[in-house]
Amino acid sequence: DLEDASLAYLNSLPSAIELETLAGRLLLCHGIGKNDLQKIWPGSTRMPMIQSPALDRLIDGGRYRYVINGHMHFRTMIHFDAMTLINAGTLKGEQWPGFMLIDFATENITSFKFGSAEASSQIEIARHMSILPEPEQVTWRDTQAFSGDWQPLTLH
Repeated sequence: DLEDASLAYLNSLPSAIELETLAGRLLLCHGIGKNDLQKIWPGSTRMPMIQSPALDRLIDGGRYRYVINGHMHFRTMIHFDAMTLINAGTLKGEQWPGFMLIDFATENITSFKFGSAEASSQIEIARHMSILPEPEQVTWRDTQAFSGDWQPLTLH
């Protein structure tokens, strides 16, 4: 139901954007790189693992310190030896709507959640933590190293 001008504008937008940060180069995308529908998951009790040769190539290339994506609508961080993937989650929806702010100078991330439908104008801090891996968090070599037994690092 969009006008032609709106569709043309949306089609003109890039599928991925590279940014330089104080902590290294970042790739911002919806899926993985230019593939808007690609997703990854180390595997957990609720969802089977999803590996990605495309993400493995990005990790092996060493160009990016961070990849920030969406698509899964689940705010989380997945640490790899040479890169961290941060799923931004969703702004709207029934489960976990919110947003995140990343301070690359201090290497901290703050995740915010929206209040309930009755109090949708309320914004609360859901989690504040380092974007660096903590000793108790799993760090993967690449997606081929996924074991299918992961406790998700939730940011909502």
